[in-house]
Amino acid sequence: AIAYCNGLGLPASFRFAVADANELDCVEDASVDFAFGHGVLHHLDLDRFGAALQRKLAPNGRARFVEPAQGNFALRLFRKLTPTLRTDDERPFDTTSLRQLRKHVDVRVTDHALLRPFLPMLFFNAKPVTRIARSLDDYLLRAPILQSQAWLLQMELTRKT
Repeated sequence: AIAYCNGLGLPASFRFAVADANELDCVEDASVDFAFGHGVLHHLDLDRFGAALQRKLAPNGRARFVEPAQGNFALRLFRKLTPTLRTDDERPFDTTSLRQLRKHVDVRVTDHALLRPFLPMLFFNAKPVTRIARSLDDYLLRAPILQSQAWLLQMELTRKT
């Protein structure tokens, strides 16, 4: 994967390494301007990762992650019925996960994907249906009562002030 990424022709400031994501030891303290990940954090020790990220983020640095949420009843049922589809360390995000991260970094959460995970599939992933599902999600997820049913959380993490 590193060889592939190095071959993409990205700027020299992009660096790829294999390391313990809970510690981020391959990264200098206060050097990260921007980091991102998709489906990574729910496999990590959030206390260790949060402390490491706080050290590694530059003063105005930020990190964005998209993670599966625990709240949706259909998703909880699917997980219960298919336990072999996940690794032992997988823990979808819930209030405890957010509380662990907030001990170390500031966290801003945006809820995503209420209808979008399944509505387009019913219509063979037709682009107009995907757009409609996204618009409906954006509208419906304004209601706090529905936010707990989101399938995904987008989190922006910044250094504690």
